[in-house]
Amino acid sequence: MTVDGHVNGDITVVAGSLDLKGSVDGDITGVVSRLDFDAKASVEGDVTNVGGSLQRNDASVQGQVVNVPFGLSLPKWGHGVDGPGWGALAGLFFWWKLFAIFLFFVCALLLAALVPDRIRLISEEAPARLFTAFVFGLIGYVVFVFAQLFLALTLIGIPLVFLLYLVFVVLKWLAMCGIFHQIGSRLGQAMGREMSLLGAILLGALPFALLRFIPFCVGFSIWFLVEILAFGYLIVTRVGTRGSPGPLPLSPAPLGPPASPGTIAS
Repeated sequence: MTVDGHVNGDITVVAGSLDLKGSVDGDITGVVSRLDFDAKASVEGDVTNVGGSLQRNDASVQGQVVNVPFGLSLPKWGHGVDGPGWGALAGLFFWWKLFAIFLFFVCALLLAALVPDRIRLISEEAPARLFTAFVFGLIGYVVFVFAQLFLALTLIGIPLVFLLYLVFVVLKWLAMCGIFHQIGSRLGQAMGREMSLLGAILLGALPFALLRFIPFCVGFSIWFLVEILAFGYLIVTRVGTRGSPGPLPLSPAPLGPPASPGTIAS
């Protein structure tokens, strides 16, 4: 994508490229993308690059610049198809993982725009109720699996299986955005940066997304543990609508009966 004019708003690029030759009033966020700024380009907001490349070229950036490059190199389509069957299967799994992560990032962009308050509430609960969320997440997963099996055994419930799974994935990703926001905010503070909501989510999610490409199911196991925690926080916070109860307010001490006229209190 090439921008050679003025943009009133933000620009977000996921698994793509941006050639900026004009000006942008808002923020620019790139996820596993190439960001190339012309020397005469200008950005009024922040610039966040996560997992891609950033060529600033002395462009004017009024806000903060967060650059977390990982230099990802993606294999070409068809790699390993002509080789052994295992190579083709491994290539298929790689692209499936990449597509799933891409869908998560797209959903995170939408959720950050639609329900930012719920993400922040889950983020606030994340470091405090870890064990409780894990237990509730395990129980919730078991109930969900049995509910899916029950619906699949009935003809009327078969269409509901796909709808229930879609709702389950979106809500689970909502809670994962809260967890990743907590992690990304802490990473930003360690780097001396005040992260935006979307920037913190993307920064916190990127290490776990990269771990998914580790072989021998190690990355998948770590990602699945995060999903269990996310489902638990979803239950504990009632889909991001209720946090931990605060301290009870102190009630004032009861006043004694008023003294009658003509008596002296001892």
